[in-house]
Amino acid sequence: MAPFRMTTSEVMRTKPTVRLSAVLLLLHFQKDEIHFTLIQRQTYNGTHSGQMSLPGGKYEKTDKSLTKTALRETMEEIGVVSDEIKIIGEMSQVYIPVSKFLIHPFIGYLDHPPLIVKDEREVEKVFQVKIPDLLNQANRIDTKIEIEKGQYLNKVPAFKLNERIVWGATALILNEFKAMIQQDIQK
Repeated sequence: MAPFRMTTSEVMRTKPTVRLSAVLLLLHFQKDEIHFTLIQRQTYNGTHSGQMSLPGGKYEKTDKSLTKTALRETMEEIGVVSDEIKIIGEMSQVYIPVSKFLIHPFIGYLDHPPLIVKDEREVEKVFQVKIPDLLNQANRIDTKIEIEKGQYLNKVPAFKLNERIVWGATALILNEFKAMIQQDIQK
């Protein structure tokens, strides 16, 4: 899920108009299983319309760090109070050429199921996904994605989670997280 991936230094050197952003892979226990939160973005006239993603968004000058961006955006999009979230790690950055975002993914942990209050303007739906569903190889698929009216990408690597297709940068981040878990399991 990472063909032709540029390193962050290459992106910053060759893409002077890069826009910084951050997302949060929010973990929590629910019914004795670890879950994480995905959102489906509202439909709008834009590049990421209707897509499945992790809570997150664009860095603002008032953010003291990209970690703060991820926490602020999570609060804005799904209402989870940032003081309750413990940041436990960061994953590889992902550059999205079509929107020029350089995404900084963080992993956070909540010691209880999140109380979701979604922002109706930005979020269509919120999903809690079980970690075993991410690890289930049957949920790793190749699919056809419509990127514009009548234009498709074929054989796109993706996950099918909670009956939704997760592709692009979010799938790349989740695939890295999946590899991290599998590496820990093998130890």
